[in-house]
Amino acid sequence: ETRSAQLYRRILEKVRETPGVSGVTISSSRPLSGYMSSGRVRLAGRTNPASAYFQWVAPAFPAVMQLPLVAGRAIEARDMSGPPVAMVNETFVRRYIKQGLPLGRRFRWDRDDSEEVEIVAVVKDAKYDHMRGEIPATIYAPYTQNAWGWPSQMTVEARTSGDAATAVASIR
Repeated sequence: ETRSAQLYRRILEKVRETPGVSGVTISSSRPLSGYMSSGRVRLAGRTNPASAYFQWVAPAFPAVMQLPLVAGRAIEARDMSGPPVAMVNETFVRRYIKQGLPLGRRFRWDRDDSEEVEIVAVVKDAKYDHMRGEIPATIYAPYTQNAWGWPSQMTVEARTSGDAATAVASIR
């Protein structure tokens, strides 16, 4: 495990232990910041690359962000060091998977050395970078599997129960 992975794991553990915190995750792009990483992927059985936003996340991301699963399973702790997996949103499925089920389909990041990534879930569409405009095709993958190396920054998202101000003060 790299030092960065150890750091993020410890941050998640510490925040999870904070009184009033009911769930915690991290992601590579801060909600409603106006920024998301994007690029192309090559879907098996498709000649043209697919354009999508990328969000590198920790387990519990859908639960903490209240992003409902439509099919499949959320990214789990075992995926952080396991074979490459990803969750895709409904727009990704509508736009790029015209036939058959999305679960179990595979793609490669648009890099020569990319491994195959298995789609393990479909999540509901959600606004993440902007409140206005169309929802883009989005891929959520474990931050430890970032095809371009470690994200330069990560954002901690915590769901609280009770007094949020007290939990935030404790987290800080």
